Amino acid sequence: GWQRALSRGARDALRYLAAIGDEQAAHRCDARGAMQSTRGRVGGGRHSKHTLCLPCWRARLAMAVPKTLVLVAAVAALRAPPRQLQGARRTASLTAGSFAELGVDAAVVDSLRSQGIDGGPTPIQAAAFAQLRRGDDAVLHAETGSGKTLAYALPLYGRDTLILAPGRALAAQITEVLDATFEGHLFRVSTPKDALADPPKTPPAAVVLDECDALLRPPGKYASAAISSKKRERPAAKVLRRLLQKDSDIQVVAASATVGRPLKRAIDALVREAVPAKPREAMTVVRAAAPSAKRAVSAPSRLRHVVARFWDRGAGAGDVSDEALEALSDCLACFDATRCLVVVAGEGAGRVRSVVG
Repeated sequence: GWQRALSRGARDALRYLAAIGDEQAAHRCDARGAMQSTRGRVGGGRHSKHTLCLPCWRARLAMAVPKTLVLVAAVAALRAPPRQLQGARRTASLTAGSFAELGVDAAVVDSLRSQGIDGGPTPIQAAAFAQLRRGDDAVLHAETGSGKTLAYALPLYGRDTLILAPGRALAAQITEVLDATFEGHLFRVSTPKDALADPPKTPPAAVVLDECDALLRPPGKYASAAISSKKRERPAAKVLRRLLQKDSDIQVVAASATVGRPLKRAIDALVREAVPAKPREAMTVVRAAAPSAKRAVSAPSRLRHVVARFWDRGAGAGDVSDEALEALSDCLACFDATRCLVVVAGEGAGRVRSVVG
């Protein structure tokens, strides 16, 4: 917003004033042959009667109207368009009307239609299709439930692709989606440890890090120096590094609902350091829409998060009372929840599961 633009403009102006002050403090004028420092005096050196040197003119102007410079810089920042980070993000201004218009194969379109997916691609799918189809590296940043699996699977269909998932449950879920959508695909879904135990015989054309935040787990922005200095290579990073050392032309795609600067830097460093002799450009973060003032990605609007805490006073040791189960049942019926997560301290999970269904 305007507060950020104002602070950025003031900060740039103050940096400019500091640079001029340093230059003026170190400047020495020798117009009459006598070297005299100008520190602490505006134009305090000995000049000829007809001219002033350029650093002294700049110092006079800067010290005379510092507030004006700050105001002008702030106004310029307000009127300037938002600056794009170098190779950092790409957003989709328009979404394709249908999968066929996007360039998806006709057989895949029919398969999607048979699954009831006929409303066209989601914003993240439309934003990522062309870039991934060209073979570019990218990080897909979109909220949960936005269709990130198809966002990278549709453009990579037909290529030998290794998909790394943090757990076998998620790997099975991804495999189920791919088997239902693509016939005779070349996707291989695996966990990092399974990929290390049974590596591909030939390097794949592309590697996908699904839920890359869970795969790489880089230190957060507020992590201490001791934690940040510990470099323990995660299994997913080891798999990707070994594959890139065998074939440096492998396309790298990452996807997650939480992509911050530490994660972006970790992915770039991993890809760059795997083959130092062949540097790669910074990976582009592909988002479905321009980030807002608060968060670039938020939870879907249809998702309602409700936390209800129960204190089971009548429960015995390691058990759940009937009163707590009845209260839980009434709560679920009130909210009409499609899915719920119940945390049980102790035993009695079986009785709770009977109520949740």
